Amino acid sequence: MSLSTTTTDTKEVSTLTGLVHVASLTNKELFTSVTAAICKSFKNKNKKDGNNKNKKKEWQPIAIQVAIAAAKGEEGYSCANDWVNQFNILSSSSTTTTDYSDTLNFGDALKTLPARDCYKKRLVNALDALKSNNNNDANLSVKQVVGLIRGSSFITATATSNHDTVDINKNNTTADTRSEDVCQLQERAISQLVKVMPQLAITEPCAIFYAVQLPLLQKLDKEAFEWGGINLESRYAEDEFQSLLNLKFSDQKKSKSESTVQAGIKRKISDIDDRNTPTVSGIILCLLEAAHLARNGEVRCQHGAVIYIQSQEDEEEDIQTTIIGRGWNHDFILDPLKSKKNKIVLHSEVHAIADAIKHYGEDECFNTLFPQATIMIVELNADYTYDTCHPCPKCDPTLRAVGICNVIHTTPDGKIAELDLGASNHDLLRNENVYTPLTAAFDELSICCTRLQNVCTNANAKK
Repeated sequence: MSLSTTTTDTKEVSTLTGLVHVASLTNKELFTSVTAAICKSFKNKNKKDGNNKNKKKEWQPIAIQVAIAAAKGEEGYSCANDWVNQFNILSSSSTTTTDYSDTLNFGDALKTLPARDCYKKRLVNALDALKSNNNNDANLSVKQVVGLIRGSSFITATATSNHDTVDINKNNTTADTRSEDVCQLQERAISQLVKVMPQLAITEPCAIFYAVQLPLLQKLDKEAFEWGGINLESRYAEDEFQSLLNLKFSDQKKSKSESTVQAGIKRKISDIDDRNTPTVSGIILCLLEAAHLARNGEVRCQHGAVIYIQSQEDEEEDIQTTIIGRGWNHDFILDPLKSKKNKIVLHSEVHAIADAIKHYGEDECFNTLFPQATIMIVELNADYTYDTCHPCPKCDPTLRAVGICNVIHTTPDGKIAELDLGASNHDLLRNENVYTPLTAAFDELSICCTRLQNVCTNANAKK
């Protein structure tokens, strides 16, 4: 029962990146990856042999052994090719036995693993391989290195025995969490990030928040940052960094039963600096809040957005950042009485636009606020880093239609990208791809927008 594998001329680099990858996964995620790789090869072999049957009894018991060895960080189990090769070796052995062959249950096998020891072993394997390689030809991305930081957080977290999930948002102040070996491993992981983001060790220590999600950073030992090479030598830099690490955001998600603000009634504009972080960059705070909002996402990609305005009364004053609208991707039911074609996905940008109009009023937003505003858009990549999320083909004209033409969004390389959408164009409100989602967003928040109502009335009259 030999399965096909692929070959590469860069086996050493492939092994290195494989070690980095498996160190970033939970045991459950790794089990899933091993299963998928072996199952895919098994199906390909059967298809080549003209056999379309995929009998789990033929491959799953041995796949369990491979998954356990990979989770324990044993040599030769670092990537998909390795897993398939080891599967071939084990399946061809007449003496192959396993304690798990009777149950055929990956969940039961997962429960038997010493989770913390597995995480530590895989992380040490990856960090030692990087050290011996001196990062030559590794070409690791920011995302891959942040995965190592994620792996270092698993050592301090409590894995749930049933599902092997790790809560990186929950603080653990036990003596083990602060143990020297854990801090050293986290320091080594952070030092790898400094190598791919050298600005962290020079002038921009807070740039780490562009690359790593805040809940993950809050899980790490505070001493590991400076020991890992983050430049916190000045009191100003240390205060700013700690202010960001200590941030807590309130839950913006509201139940449908909550009362809404009357349409057009203004709320007091409050500066983001009211969070008692006067030294912190407003843009970083906007990113972190948008990321927090993105975690409310219920559909596919987790996107969050905040619309903000920056102002400065005079050159000697600090720039003040004001958030006027907040949003995230979610479904909205158009008509509870219908069963088909009844749901629309409200994108974070559209939700943020509606939120701003709800709280500040239509005229003030269109005439004053939106023309000077910028929208920050964030896409989460799992629970540890970010992805690219420029406005989609529908949100681009929507933003221009309301007058928001300045965009900043996250990228997977630890930087934020700026985008100029061009001139605003209120005539775009007539576009069906613009007024349909905006109408749904306004309906959800029980607000009225006269400009949009006029457009919809004219559109319906032409039908």
